[in-house]
Amino acid sequence: MTFENIQEARQQRIAQSKEACGQQIELVAPTFKQINAALGLYDAAKNAQIAADIQACRDKQAKMEAEINALTTIEDVANYQIVW
Repeated sequence: MTFENIQEARQQRIAQSKEACGQQIELVAPTFKQINAALGLYDAAKNAQIAADIQACRDKQAKMEAEINALTTIEDVANYQIVW
């Protein structure tokens, strides 16, 4: 990918990290489980586990976003690996 400036590169990489976060959330807490939890079909422990799994994904994405924003060159941003 070619970027005109570092901000554009960061925005692209952050968007990719958010997309990866959404995919990871779907793996660890599929939509049907989230809906079931919201409807009160699970016990408190299961609801808490679903919420914790989702929050862990969000926390990791926020950490990646901070790391991406700290990078100082377009090359570094382009080479940043989004790994779950």
